[in-house]
Amino acid sequence: MDKLTHFFEKHAKIFKVIVPVFLILLYIGLCALNINSSTWFDESYSAYLIRGNFFDIWSMTSIDVHPPLFYFLLKLWSFIAGTSLVALRSMSVFFGIVSIILLFRLLCRHFNLTAAIIGSFFFTLSPMFIRYGQEMRMYTVVIALVIAATDVMLCALDTKDPKKSRHLWFLYAVLIALGMWTHYFTALAWIAHLAYILYRQGVFTKDGLKRLWQDKPRRNLMLQTYGLAVACYIPWILFFLKQSASVQGGFWIGPVNLEALANFFSESLLYVAPRELKDWLLPLTITLLVLIIFLSLQVFHRIDQQHRKKLLAVLALIFIPPITLIILSLPPLSPVYMTRYMIFSLALIWAFCGIIIAFALTGSHEHKPALVAMGLLAICAITGVVNVTNREPNGYVGYTVQDVMSIAKPGEPLLMDSVWNYYDGVVYDSAEHPVAFYRDWSEYEYGSLEPVREYHHNLFDNLDEWLSEHDSFWVFYNNDKDINEELLKHHKINQTISNDRYNVYHLVKK
Repeated sequence: MDKLTHFFEKHAKIFKVIVPVFLILLYIGLCALNINSSTWFDESYSAYLIRGNFFDIWSMTSIDVHPPLFYFLLKLWSFIAGTSLVALRSMSVFFGIVSIILLFRLLCRHFNLTAAIIGSFFFTLSPMFIRYGQEMRMYTVVIALVIAATDVMLCALDTKDPKKSRHLWFLYAVLIALGMWTHYFTALAWIAHLAYILYRQGVFTKDGLKRLWQDKPRRNLMLQTYGLAVACYIPWILFFLKQSASVQGGFWIGPVNLEALANFFSESLLYVAPRELKDWLLPLTITLLVLIIFLSLQVFHRIDQQHRKKLLAVLALIFIPPITLIILSLPPLSPVYMTRYMIFSLALIWAFCGIIIAFALTGSHEHKPALVAMGLLAICAITGVVNVTNREPNGYVGYTVQDVMSIAKPGEPLLMDSVWNYYDGVVYDSAEHPVAFYRDWSEYEYGSLEPVREYHHNLFDNLDEWLSEHDSFWVFYNNDKDINEELLKHHKINQTISNDRYNVYHLVKK
């Protein structure tokens, strides 16, 4: 297996171009399989929010639970690409491509080309990466920022040139701030980074903290780095504190349990819930886990100190974020543990496996288990991609909206029974089939539902007047609700379409 590594290194210039190009094309192809799939509420919210201007986006996000940078970027992207579903989703694909390139570069620079090829290949096939890599959400932006920041951090810790080191740390500070402007849970990555930085600075040794504090140049550089990060974030800090208070007052996420913890790994490897690990999937997962642990111990024992230190940085990014999020979800705090919030950690699981396998292939005793592990990882990756591609979209309103639009007569509007459904439906709004909503302000007062107040798109206040203007229309209801009797005064049900979550009625005038 040394010959394989030697071959890659001998033709490094070629492989450093060919491999990223291949992975980018592979990623685009995999994203294309689902890029027209039905939207879900968070995506629909993104599309709806950018109907406003930049000031509107700032105002609306300030009363929601996210910072505004992703929405600013999506607004700018819409000027170039347009506002179609595919156009808006393509921004996430773009940042997914950036993430692949950055990870390949990081693994090349800090490990070796073999690790870069294997690690970035499995990262590209990561089911969670494919799942969220083509959605109108901020997750690929977060991955790109975390990978870039990790690379810069490692370079800053390695450099001996004070001037270059200062520039790198300032760049790192900017990336930290950009991450917090994009998604709050990137802070979990910064916590992992800080723990690793303190480890590299010897803080966890006897009198290490004291020595760091007495070392004026190192101390000041760290203070300046994090001071700059905070300074870049000052314009949003008050809004962040306000949002944090609203979340602690009540949130939709359930308490942390064993299934949620196991889900961190089962979703990252196979895109299935732990309870779905049955038949051959369970022994596959256990065997792979045992092999990776065995190889990790062997590789960690024999690799040089420099590589060992950098491997710890990857491990910190894998384990510290979920552990931190678990702690932050314990009573009396409101639970905030969600697997997708740690998507950068999920991505780095695959990178870590690639690094371990790459180094194991060069060992006399580990190369055979490494080949087996690589084969099992490939099976997991393929299974995960299949699971993502075949995921059922029936739970989303948009899926039903598309079905109805395919059979609706020209000019027939689609009426949504709730603002939640309205968000999902209005993404597919067209002149031929306008998506409408009857305003009942009692249903939404705050947060992600607030933009509806501002962007009055096919919304109406007078139900009787609207009904008199339409001879026929379709109305969408959650299947736990009965149809509004007001709709049946002058119209009758002509057709009903039902699925697991929704009842859709075709109403015509009596």
